[in-house]
Amino acid sequence: MNFKQTEFTFQSDGAATDRSDLSSSPSNLIFYTNIDICWYGEAAFRALEKPVHWVGSSKTDLLTFPQEIVSEMGYALGVAQLGGKHPSAKPWKGDGAGVFEIVERFDGDAYRALYTVRFEGVIYVLHAFQKKSPSGKKTARTDQDMVTSRLKAARDHYEEHHQKGKAGKHGK
Repeated sequence: MNFKQTEFTFQSDGAATDRSDLSSSPSNLIFYTNIDICWYGEAAFRALEKPVHWVGSSKTDLLTFPQEIVSEMGYALGVAQLGGKHPSAKPWKGDGAGVFEIVERFDGDAYRALYTVRFEGVIYVLHAFQKKSPSGKKTARTDQDMVTSRLKAARDHYEEHHQKGKAGKHGK
């Protein structure tokens, strides 16, 4: 596997410019800012990575899924940790902005994991389930209620442990 090392210069307006094609080692990726702060390799990603908090039984539930689904959902959550949105992550229609649903299919079954990026600097995984709704595409009411309840629990946890009294831009 070949890796491209690229030097980026970040402008004060937030734009990034690809400046060069350097060598082929993933451990030597270099990121430059306009004030010459450098990070190398994994340290760059660790500095950007948001911690994941699992609400209720969401982690245990996700780990019961087929390994292929666990891997895909784990990768999608990793993308979210670094501030991105995986193509299989769609906005959740029900609890406002900042809640996403990872949708995966395997062997004729549908699997879902819901997480929120509503709170600054942290990801909360709210619920993971195999979709068994009798009404086609509609998610079962019990799963919708679980997401709402766990979102409230995530907000309470965030306010208590991360920023007393502040819940990010969509937290209330």
